[in-house]
Amino acid sequence: MARHNDIDMVFMFDPLERELPPAGIYRVSNEQETLTLNTRDENVRETYRQRFDAHWERWRRRSRLSGMYLMSCSTEQNVLHALQRGFGSRGA
Repeated sequence: MARHNDIDMVFMFDPLERELPPAGIYRVSNEQETLTLNTRDENVRETYRQRFDAHWERWRRRSRLSGMYLMSCSTEQNVLHALQRGFGSRGA
């Protein structure tokens, strides 16, 4: 499909997906259960970061192999500005 069309992918992520909150003890809950999250351990923090980086790298590899353009955008960013920056860097 990418041979006949321009296909652009946007990798949207929340900053908490990339980096755990500051070191501490957090209670996280949904309507069914409550968990305790300990972010004090630097090994846990580094493993978390590495998992996100590996996930991002898989998307980069997929887009490259498929001939698709990939850009990333954090939920903290202005989406319009991120798209303008992404398309501008590709020369579109």
